[in-house]
Amino acid sequence: MHRRYIFCLLVLLFSIKLNAQVVADFTFTDSICGSLDIKFTNKSSNASTFFWFFSPGTSNLVNPTKTFLAYGNYDITLIAFGNASQTDTITKTIHIFPLPNSSITGTLASLCPGDIGFLNAFYNSRYSYFWSPALYLSDSTKHNPQTSALITTRYYLLVKDTVSNCSDTSSFEIKVKSCKPPKSSFKVLKPNCGSYIVKFVNESSNSFGSKWYFDDGTQILIDPSDTVIHAYSQSGIYNVSLVTIDSFGIYTDSFTYTLAIGNNVVATLNNTDSKICRGDSMMLTGNGGTKPLKWFPNLWIDDSIGSVVIVKPMKSTRYFLVAEDNGCYDTASVFISVTEYPSFTIYSDSPCIGSKARAWIQPKPKYDTCLIWHWDDLDSSVGNYSTHIYSDSGLYSLHLKYSIDGCDTIANTQVKVFPLPKAIFDQNPTDVFIAQPWIQFYNRSQNASRYRWDFGDGVYLYDTSTTHMYLDTGTFTVQLVAFNQYGCSDTANNRFTIRPELTVYIPDAFTPNNIGPLENEKFRIYLNQTLPEFEFTIYNKWGERVFETNDQNFEWDGTFKGKPCLTNSYFWIMKYRVSQEKVSNEKGILYLFK
Repeated sequence: MHRRYIFCLLVLLFSIKLNAQVVADFTFTDSICGSLDIKFTNKSSNASTFFWFFSPGTSNLVNPTKTFLAYGNYDITLIAFGNASQTDTITKTIHIFPLPNSSITGTLASLCPGDIGFLNAFYNSRYSYFWSPALYLSDSTKHNPQTSALITTRYYLLVKDTVSNCSDTSSFEIKVKSCKPPKSSFKVLKPNCGSYIVKFVNESSNSFGSKWYFDDGTQILIDPSDTVIHAYSQSGIYNVSLVTIDSFGIYTDSFTYTLAIGNNVVATLNNTDSKICRGDSMMLTGNGGTKPLKWFPNLWIDDSIGSVVIVKPMKSTRYFLVAEDNGCYDTASVFISVTEYPSFTIYSDSPCIGSKARAWIQPKPKYDTCLIWHWDDLDSSVGNYSTHIYSDSGLYSLHLKYSIDGCDTIANTQVKVFPLPKAIFDQNPTDVFIAQPWIQFYNRSQNASRYRWDFGDGVYLYDTSTTHMYLDTGTFTVQLVAFNQYGCSDTANNRFTIRPELTVYIPDAFTPNNIGPLENEKFRIYLNQTLPEFEFTIYNKWGERVFETNDQNFEWDGTFKGKPCLTNSYFWIMKYRVSQEKVSNEKGILYLFK
């Protein structure tokens, strides 16, 4: 008994194992960037053989690797086969994306320090760009930033496809070389007659910065393009030195000049310190000494020699007048304060034709009246905010006059005006009856990319052309709104009536005798709608035409040529057309009684 029990138990367990449920399953990377070779890991249970469908291609390996021919989406199907003819099937979709294009072009030649170099990555509107390091770059998130690197720098670019989330990297090296060492040099307008004021003209080359040593315990730093005037406290012999340095602080050069100075002359300026707007001019006049007067610095000045000069400084500047008398010098100065342009940004949107174009600035000025806007067609307005409506598409100029402290700043920008599409449609048929309520609408719109139909009965569609069925009679307005790729729209409408089926009532007798009921005194017919074509003719029994009309609301009083017709039978013919149908003919007999 014991052995039989064990044997039965083993048989039962083996049977259960043979009949276990087959479950097909596998894994893979469901979003793959750049690689077409995909490895699939079989996670099926209770299966012994497998068959894979890769669309295209198949495999019977347990864990196959598939090389796809192109990027895209693929459906992968696995069939797992177990014992006792059991199978299970599973299908999954794999997404294979190409790497974004991260190629870079740029300035290949070596740059001098401070020069502008260029980086240019392949552009795609789906891509986002991240440059590192951001040092010296105009914008580290654009595809084409500029660099003003002072040293050789390798820039690394991370390009990310915002649709597939795939990314790739590239790098590009901007080489910067030390261009030219500085060369220190200056000349001295040496005084002869005891003047303690000396002018030094800096003639250095390739200099980024300069330092003057005047041998009297003073020194100054100054831009290499400036001319320096120094006042000594007493006469004597001075060894004046100029030291120049390059932009890296690596190379320096010096020049020394032995100076003898003496007595003073008097220079007189006829101007006092003044305030002007940047871009305005000012006249400076002076006198002193016996030589032509000289003016420094030689910046924004029409002439540096003479008793009268015109200056137009672009920033606040102190001008020096140097008077000379036989090698002796004296100076006078005047400070001109220049009101700077305000810092602001003009913003404008891009409207469609007929919509308001808006313009504004940031930051907002303190007073609205500071701003005067001038649009292309000479329309103008005052205030922080301005609008304008254009009647045609194109690129238009917008001018802004910003006045502050009596000084005017002129700024310009451009406004892009997008064209409108043209919504056009027609329909067939144009006259509709409830018995045939299907209408075909043909979209004839121009310069449009998407559409919206409103059929006037609560139904909306977004097809190009379409067919619609109306469920009831009545008057409906069909509206087509056409949109272009800029979001601009145009609307077309068509109003029509769905009419009931034509019904006609034609009496077969009437009595024009002024005795019976009024409704029998005249012959008329009854129609439930107005027909586009209608003709009604009455003949007597001899075939003579006694009445004819095109008015479907006619009334015949039973006369012919002004005389009453005799009691008799008459023959009528009615010709008519309903909508676009062909012309129909109806015939009948009419009895006239007295």
